[in-house]
Amino acid sequence: MSNWNLLKIILLALLLTTTPSLARKSSVDPKKTYFVISPQLSLPVGGFTDIAGFGGGLSVDYRWSLDAAFELTASVGGLMFTTQKGTDQLLPIGSGVVLPKDVQLESRVGASIFPAKVGVRYIVDNNIFLKLELGDLYSRVEREGIVPLIQSEEEITLGRTETNSHGFLISIGIGLSKGMHRGGLEFNYSPRSTGPLGEDDLAWFTVFFGI
Repeated sequence: MSNWNLLKIILLALLLTTTPSLARKSSVDPKKTYFVISPQLSLPVGGFTDIAGFGGGLSVDYRWSLDAAFELTASVGGLMFTTQKGTDQLLPIGSGVVLPKDVQLESRVGASIFPAKVGVRYIVDNNIFLKLELGDLYSRVEREGIVPLIQSEEEITLGRTETNSHGFLISIGIGLSKGMHRGGLEFNYSPRSTGPLGEDDLAWFTVFFGI
């Protein structure tokens, strides 16, 4: 995962926020059932910051109005985060690899996540809504061991690992609606360890946009 790929995703997200025509409503019942393309900008918190920096992505949201106050929701999407310097060494002692003393080994780690959620949205009034969603979070963490070349901006990759996992996801949020436009803030949490908020848990805030 490169910073350039993430930059392209963020630029695409910003473009979508200024292109209302990309929000495609369903032809089944446009008054009650519709799909929304929702750009997102995310910031990890807690132990998640060890493997992920600033992130961006998209989700496809489905909403079905039950009445004037409640809507059922479902969404799938993906987020990519900027790489971080990792704390793990991919070449442990005893691996048989001997590096010169003047060569410094660095570890780089990056993450991408793919949430799938269902839930309910409560419309407080015409402008404010609350939402609660539960679902599954698929996460992918990539780690690289690299040696920077002092004489140039290039680097040598000595090893790479990838870890994939699934976990329960809970998401709570609040938002504002203005005409056809909407936006808001949500907190997402996926427990990956026992007890209170642990180092292996994934938690992040997301600013979302949509129509």
